[in-house]
Amino acid sequence: MSIDELNNEILMLRKEVKRLNKQIVYLEGVLERSKTFAKAKDSFTSTINIERIKQEKYMQALLDFCPESILIFDENSHLIYCTKSFLETYKVSDKIISMHYKKMFENGITYWGDNIESHFINCINNKTNAYFDAEINILDEVKNFRVFIYTLLNNDNKLYGTFIIFTDVTELVKSREIVIAASEAKGSFLANMSHEIRTPMNAIIGMANIGRSSVNIDKKDYCLDRIDIASKYLLGIINDVLDISKIESGKFELVYTEFNFDKMIDNIITVFNFKFNEKKQKLILQLDPNIPMNLISDEQRLNQVISNLLSNANKFTPENGEIILEAKLLEIIDKKARIKISITDTGIGISAENQQRLFKVFSQADNTISRKFGGSGLGLAICKKIIEMLNGDIAVISEEEKGSTFYFDIISEIGSDKISEIDINTVDFSKINILAIDDDLIIREYFNMAADHVGFKCDVATNAKEALKLISSNKYDIVFVDYKMPGMDGIEFSSKVREKIHKELVIIMISSTEWNDIKNEAEMAGIDSYLPKPLYLSSIKEMIARQLFYKQTISDTKDINDIKGIFKDYTILLAEDIEINKEIVESLLEETQVKIDWVIDGKKAYDSIKNNPNKYDLIFMDIQMPEMDGYTATKKIRSIKTKYAKNIPIIAMSANVFNVDIQKSLDSGMNDHIGKPIEVDVMINKLKTYLLMNN
Repeated sequence: MSIDELNNEILMLRKEVKRLNKQIVYLEGVLERSKTFAKAKDSFTSTINIERIKQEKYMQALLDFCPESILIFDENSHLIYCTKSFLETYKVSDKIISMHYKKMFENGITYWGDNIESHFINCINNKTNAYFDAEINILDEVKNFRVFIYTLLNNDNKLYGTFIIFTDVTELVKSREIVIAASEAKGSFLANMSHEIRTPMNAIIGMANIGRSSVNIDKKDYCLDRIDIASKYLLGIINDVLDISKIESGKFELVYTEFNFDKMIDNIITVFNFKFNEKKQKLILQLDPNIPMNLISDEQRLNQVISNLLSNANKFTPENGEIILEAKLLEIIDKKARIKISITDTGIGISAENQQRLFKVFSQADNTISRKFGGSGLGLAICKKIIEMLNGDIAVISEEEKGSTFYFDIISEIGSDKISEIDINTVDFSKINILAIDDDLIIREYFNMAADHVGFKCDVATNAKEALKLISSNKYDIVFVDYKMPGMDGIEFSSKVREKIHKELVIIMISSTEWNDIKNEAEMAGIDSYLPKPLYLSSIKEMIARQLFYKQTISDTKDINDIKGIFKDYTILLAEDIEINKEIVESLLEETQVKIDWVIDGKKAYDSIKNNPNKYDLIFMDIQMPEMDGYTATKKIRSIKTKYAKNIPIIAMSANVFNVDIQKSLDSGMNDHIGKPIEVDVMINKLKTYLLMNN
């Protein structure tokens, strides 16, 4: 080989070496990058593993605390996992893990029923999902579940697992049932209410038509009486609906005032006496003399509860039945009295099943009874709410065909010992001698009980002859004598006492007979005053105090019907936009001979007072009127800078009768409130208060 050829070969080798060196450098770089990649791969794999572990832990935690009962089965239907919720719900241990589903059923770990098992088998065989509701018996308690079965499939559409998820919807189902029951109750209530409203409306419309077409005065009076009864019944239904509406909206309120407990009971009995007499029912009154004379509570609402219970007793007790109204002092703690009141009847009674529904809104004991006896189905629910607000409870004891006893207790603050302007604490009863004459043993025993409780001395006599002998040989301050007695009645007895024995002796007539029926005879016989039956401890104390210390005469006990000409020297302004209401006021006050000027809105009422100072003695102010309402008119009248405008009595006359409405009237500057429909007795008493007593 020549030198040139050798040099060329060497040059080629050098080039190859350079190429190989470059290849080596490249391979070294590749190797280095491979090492870096391997490290990165290891780091990534480690990170992936950590994240997978985290996710598994998260998933495990999620399942552990999941409130749902979840079961996971493998491709062979063996249980491979269940949530803690499932174990707790079914009261089983985790030993069921790895158990075949059939064995779970066979071992009685839980009873799902054919419904769930059939769905499960169908989903496995057909590789489908299912969603359904089921009832499951767990430890003898039936629960409602919403069940979801989901099958897991791989890429070859082969089963490799099954999920079953149970959602407990027991409370939801119960709530739904309650809502449905409430809806059905309201539907039934509305149907009954429609009947209850239409019945008195039919009577009002029918009797109005009969009265209008009749020329017989007695028949017209009969129609008016029926209209009066039906309209009051209708008003009672409306009041119940308004009360329950307040309760449902959370706006039902109590107004606490001081009142005489005995007088409240007496007012209630006075209202119901006619109904009791009509059905020849006997009312027995049993009042604990230890009950404080005056209480501080919501008199109107307490009256409402007792009246409702008495009305039911009267309604569901047949003729010649017996009704007992009892009030008993249970205890006095921290100047608060706990009083139990019960109403017992000999009526039809209530079954145990129906007793459960009595105090629920929109519910009546029995629809058949309700159709027979009537009623809105709201009264007892309202009573329960009132009693609960008075810190008490109400319940019933009853048996079918054996009568019922409704009883409740209230906690009330104790009021003062005053009766109107009389402070009983200033009266020394220990120096007073009383004679009580009545052929009724219960009345005589009541006077003896009153004497022991109050402290006065008391003799009793069974007839007038026996009493005359006692008066001849003893000194008495007051004699209480019954009107109707065998032999000599109270009128004849009083005449003999005045003529032959004692002209100055105070004689009080006691009787269940209406005062107007015996008034003339009593005055001629020299009787000083009248005390109606039933008797109350507070009324006896008040009568003694008034006669011996306040010198009340028989003329002070005039009946509300004695109104002829009593306001003839007075003029009132009536602000009322509805003419028929104006006519009603004029008719109700016609006998009093009061002068009435009428304006149709608040603006004209304001102008009348501003332009005619001292003309009017009182204003009856409607609330809802065009141009200017009653509240605004009152505020403007009070803003007139005269003593007359600031002091003239203004009485609201409105169908807005809730406590908040009454308070709003007072806040606007009015003195008092009369509810519509207007009761003549209430209106007369208001006029007496503001026209006669304040002048």
